[in-house]
Amino acid sequence: MTEAEKALADDLNTPAALAVLDRVASDDSLASGTKLETFIHLDLLLGLNVVADIGRGG
Repeated sequence: MTEAEKALADDLNTPAALAVLDRVASDDSLASGTKLETFIHLDLLLGLNVVADIGRGG
């Protein structure tokens, strides 16, 4: 179980799960694909619908 999944299992500790995303986003040692997979996984768990914006122009 990942750190974010543990946070969610802890009475749906969404702030802790979002903190994981924040750390992942700023961690330059992680590969881009790893970051993307992490965001997709947590997006599906949290229902953020961030994945829907992939590929859209800003």
